[in-house]
Amino acid sequence: MVSTIRTAQEAESNVVLNHDTPPKGPRPTAKGEDRIQKGDVFMKDWPLPVMETDMKGLKEGKEKTVRLACSTRKESKKISTIAREMRKSPDTVRGWLARERDSGLYDLDDKPPGRAPKLDHTMVETIRGWLSKSPTEFGYTKRRWQSKMVHQMIRKNLNMSCSADTVRSAIHRIRFSYRKSRPVPQKSASEEQGFKANAGALLARLAVLEHIIMALDEASCMVGGWNGYGWLPVGGRETL
Repeated sequence: MVSTIRTAQEAESNVVLNHDTPPKGPRPTAKGEDRIQKGDVFMKDWPLPVMETDMKGLKEGKEKTVRLACSTRKESKKISTIAREMRKSPDTVRGWLARERDSGLYDLDDKPPGRAPKLDHTMVETIRGWLSKSPTEFGYTKRRWQSKMVHQMIRKNLNMSCSADTVRSAIHRIRFSYRKSRPVPQKSASEEQGFKANAGALLARLAVLEHIIMALDEASCMVGGWNGYGWLPVGGRETL
């Protein structure tokens, strides 16, 4: 009886602790049904010189690391050797190679499929057309686009209800940012000195012509105009 219970426990333990058989079918291995080839046979459509040239233009990161693993496999190196050189586990390298072999070098996005954006490409391009014009052309009094105004336009013209975060995300996708306009640079020091040097002669001529000269307190004067925040294209600023 004791022997029977012990045998049953060992069998259950083997099922739980057996890591050689993954629950979702065989994993891509260097041997077996899903064998990852090496050398020129691996990713035939991507010669090694093309891989190396394409990799030079990439910044350091996962994309470049994965392509380095693929090019190293093209050099007929073992997966264990690649893993040791890159300080990664063999399973990680094996997964990279299998994915790039099946999907191509440009399928390096680890994001889950998820839902499609609520505002599709056509809608986003429509928003770009609105932002390229002044809000006054659409009946608004403000001179610069605000998120609330874009939200109203989407609900009114596209018959779409979405959150404020969705609106801001869509505007960022078309390369707009929320910031102020850039003021016109002030007069240079040389121009200011020239005005001061000629001010005496100007006042003397005005006195000869019997003009009344008055001095006002400039503290109440406001130089400049309204310069609030608004959506402006990235890479260039409106100038006031």
